[in-house]
Amino acid sequence: MRTLLAATLLIALAAPLRADDKPWEKPKDGVFTEKQVDAWIDYSEKLIKAKDEALKAIDKAKNDPAAAIAVSKELEAKEKKLQEASGLRSEELAWVGDEAMKIHMVWQVWTQSLKPDLDAKLKDEDDKLAAAQKAKADVAAARKSGRRIMTPEEKADAKKAADDQVKSCEDALKDAKQATADAKAALDEAKKGDDQDAIKEKEEALKAAKEAEKEPAQNLDVAKKRQKDPDLPLTDDEKAENARDLSEREKNADEEIKTRQANRDQIAKSTREFQEKNVDPELKKHPAKNVEIVKARRERIQAVFEGLLGGPKKDK
Repeated sequence: MRTLLAATLLIALAAPLRADDKPWEKPKDGVFTEKQVDAWIDYSEKLIKAKDEALKAIDKAKNDPAAAIAVSKELEAKEKKLQEASGLRSEELAWVGDEAMKIHMVWQVWTQSLKPDLDAKLKDEDDKLAAAQKAKADVAAARKSGRRIMTPEEKADAKKAADDQVKSCEDALKDAKQATADAKAALDEAKKGDDQDAIKEKEEALKAAKEAEKEPAQNLDVAKKRQKDPDLPLTDDEKAENARDLSEREKNADEEIKTRQANRDQIAKSTREFQEKNVDPELKKHPAKNVEIVKARRERIQAVFEGLLGGPKKDK
């Protein structure tokens, strides 16, 4: 019975035929007015509400056929009153609703489904294109500054490694200085005697100890520079490695830019062509004034469409 009632409503909204004094004729130019469309929307909204109430009443009646029939007849009576109150003839209501719905569905499907999907794909490609262009700009900036391209995480790891290297070099230099101090003390002790060979040996040992301080001192200097600028290559090998890395990054960025530019251009072209070849021709089948009137009432017409398809609203 609920199915029968719903079908009755669809027929009423699609073609609410009633006997009128004079036949209604569609305007020769096919243009409707704002007043006609507003009257059809108002009529449809009220009839959908009446349908919802009727379906709820049938649900409450459960398996009582007599009650269901009574509700159906009551709905028919309400539909007749609503049609009369609209100020439009039954054929006029049917024509306005059919024309408005045809226009609305073309625009609704395009603007709410197809185009948003294409726009999302275009944005994704634009975002990836922008990222590739930034990557290329980062390469140019890195070449100018002589630095590596590093993520914040990579830079933090390099800084920690440099901190550890500084500590290690400081310990090594400390040991070397202690060795020098020990060698000097040994020489001073040897000079208290007359053994020239022993003195010469200690002098050579002190000289060697002082020479041994140079390497850990140099290493410490390098480590401190790394600690200050973790992304700055210092040795020739590091600079050559960085140059190769920047070249590879630039190559990858150029390829990504080319790919993303082609993709976004194709999506933009497809969007434009679909509208020009499908959406616009469909809308041009209707008078421009009709399209303008329907577009201005999209939300209410969509609510009517959903009301036609849906069941009774749940009480909140």
